[in-house]
Amino acid sequence: MTFEPVQEAADFDGTVLIVRTDKIDDTLAGFLADVEKKTDLRICLAADGKKISADVLAGINHVAATIETYGAMNLFVAHDTLWRCGDYGLYLVRAKYPKARFFWMVERDVYINTRDIGHFFNELSRFKDADFIGSRYYDANPTWTWYSAMVPFSSKLYQCVFPVVGFSGRAADCLYERRKEISARYMNTEPKDRQLWPNDEIFCATAATNAGLVCRDLNDLGPSTYTRQTLKLTPPLSLRRLTAAKPDELLYHPVLSGDEFIQKLETRLAADIKKRIPPKDLLAVYDKTVLGDVALECGEDRAKRFECDLNLALESCEAKPKI
Repeated sequence: MTFEPVQEAADFDGTVLIVRTDKIDDTLAGFLADVEKKTDLRICLAADGKKISADVLAGINHVAATIETYGAMNLFVAHDTLWRCGDYGLYLVRAKYPKARFFWMVERDVYINTRDIGHFFNELSRFKDADFIGSRYYDANPTWTWYSAMVPFSSKLYQCVFPVVGFSGRAADCLYERRKEISARYMNTEPKDRQLWPNDEIFCATAATNAGLVCRDLNDLGPSTYTRQTLKLTPPLSLRRLTAAKPDELLYHPVLSGDEFIQKLETRLAADIKKRIPPKDLLAVYDKTVLGDVALECGEDRAKRFECDLNLALESCEAKPKI
């Protein structure tokens, strides 16, 4: 996936695989090499331009995602834009590939548990007539964190999750124009309430549906590609466990390893404790599988330490069940 000259990219009319990433490691490199070898997808990283140096990106096909670049595209930006608005990366890649028919976008911590990556993406060709494809795509729940952010812009709201999403070229163009339209209201203002600016999940699902585009869920039109247990937000799943597992043709998220795995897990636990999650619900989330994943990624001693941390958290609650 060497860097592609502007003219060659401009003439490409196939499907582009966008990988949103803030780092380049052996796991990502292996995935990209497999995709390049076994599919006809054109790979382009939407790389965090602040966290990944230009030297590392040299020779790699990418666009550099930065606050400054997005601002120059007439998109509203804030301190958390690169995390909150993953769709901005789509518009940046679309500018490089203006004739591309379709775009798949995945986050770097997605794991595709397939026997053959070429077969997996070939199966997704069943969505050839769709404009927007998301997972957990349905009418938005008013209690959802991001719901209020989109209320000022639409009367009927929809939601999805964003680890794996698909867009036709016309969907990319439509969503970019809509983002610029609502950005004009906020361009020179930093909202005091962070919920005032829609994230990628509520914005794309709502704007695409209300524009009359053909929208689908990843589990439509064929075999399931995810479950609520495989494609979730937290806690992280062990990369070691999944690479040793039998292929099931499902998407998993978030999948991490080593220090990054335990750091995300501990951060999530701290956040859940702060939110006063009931002990019963904590135990349902941080179960034996999670402890087993900690042991796989960080060793038995670290797993015991995490178990102690969890029990201390439970003891701070009114009820005190033990794991």
